[in-house]
Amino acid sequence: MDGELSGLLSEIEQSTKHSYEQLCTAVRMVPIFAEAELFGDGACGAIELALPAGSAGGFRAEGCNLDGSWRELRHVALPTPPDGGQQCYLLHTVPTLTYALSAEWLSDPKREAALWRRTRDLADLDTRPLGSHAGWSSFDAEAAMARLVLAQLLVQNRYIVRSVSDEAFIAWPSRDRHQLWATLWLALRLLPGFEYTPRELECFCGCHLVKAEPSLMHAMRAELSRRGLVVPIIDSDQTLRLSREQVS
Repeated sequence: MDGELSGLLSEIEQSTKHSYEQLCTAVRMVPIFAEAELFGDGACGAIELALPAGSAGGFRAEGCNLDGSWRELRHVALPTPPDGGQQCYLLHTVPTLTYALSAEWLSDPKREAALWRRTRDLADLDTRPLGSHAGWSSFDAEAAMARLVLAQLLVQNRYIVRSVSDEAFIAWPSRDRHQLWATLWLALRLLPGFEYTPRELECFCGCHLVKAEPSLMHAMRAELSRRGLVVPIIDSDQTLRLSREQVS
């Protein structure tokens, strides 16, 4: 059991590091039916793009990871402005914790209890400051376990669907208790210590919707703030971070 637990915790650690490496450092737009780039590289961490009229369906967006590799990004069109151009949100441009703990860990009470005990023991040795993502923390393991429990509740109530690679909302709950489950699950996918702008948080929310809509993305971001799960950075009203104290 000890070897199995150590292997699991190592997987969670590597996944957390990989999530940080998915930070988007540049964006390029590539025409779907041509090799040449449409706009070239964008600004670091770009999450919005202004497109010429009629071009929104003719390109794919790609983001550059910290290691220099490129990946395709989803884009969500905002309401069309009077000039006929198109504003788009670019999703998957900020880090997201996606590690999914196997449901087997909760199906056996002894295995579940052993994992919680090991995580609690590690918490006593954890010297990583709150709000830091430098290094690994027992919080990462606790968050993975809590995400699994909450995801099962949200799937049972038909708010979330699971795919081979991830989970996403098909509907946002209207009942307060279910909204709490959904908002907490969402918060536990934020990278601890990473500073998100309000727009980045909205794009983060959009990543977790099967059908991303700007108005719902904004409402989800507001719910994270209302419940105190994200808090402003000291001396800054432009960036927010996960409140580890509130979700613990």
